[in-house]
Amino acid sequence: MVLLAPSWRALLYLINELASYADNTDMKTAVVVPAYKKGSSSDPANYRPISQTSVFCKLMERVIVGEMSNYLFSIGAISKHQHGFVAKRSTTTNLLETLNDWTLSIDNCLKQTVVYVDFARAFDSVPPNSK
Repeated sequence: MVLLAPSWRALLYLINELASYADNTDMKTAVVVPAYKKGSSSDPANYRPISQTSVFCKLMERVIVGEMSNYLFSIGAISKHQHGFVAKRSTTTNLLETLNDWTLSIDNCLKQTVVYVDFARAFDSVPPNSK
């Protein structure tokens, strides 16, 4: 048996109660939109599915992600150096921290090796009016 903190128990109770309403089809359906990647537009393999869910589902997702993030940070499962997909952090804060580290290395006559990878294509998006 897994023991959960009171806030987790309350959150799981809320989710279970809301999910128990069989009439609420908004929670159980999504509009799947094909997002073009690259290559021939006539080849179905060049598209990936994007699921557009209801506003309620998006709100629940934010609550769950917030609770999980707080918990994972509190137990040290997410590094303080993580910048992607973390609130109030971005590529800009990552670059500022990196620039600071490089400056300290140069000031201390240390060697620095740097590797950056661009994952831009991994984050396709769907225009909001594509429903």
